[in-house]
Amino acid sequence: MAELTQAIFEQIVREETTDIYRLQNVTVQGWVVIFEVQARRTAWEARVEFDPDTAHATIVSMYAGAGVPRTVADRVQAGIRAVLETP
Repeated sequence: MAELTQAIFEQIVREETTDIYRLQNVTVQGWVVIFEVQARRTAWEARVEFDPDTAHATIVSMYAGAGVPRTVADRVQAGIRAVLETP
């Protein structure tokens, strides 16, 4: 099992969030991805907190069930799992 480093995590975030519609201003702070979602009239902030050992994701968003935060979580989780499952 490979170790997830901060640099690898940041690379995964960059690669997995480049083409998500309405996603903007993506930043990484530790194991947290913070971003804005451009809605019809205004942008709103959301974040996804990751556990680097299990790839568990916690979405913190003012809109429960919003698609963009879920997409960010799913894509980054897949990248983390790929690293963690590497022998």
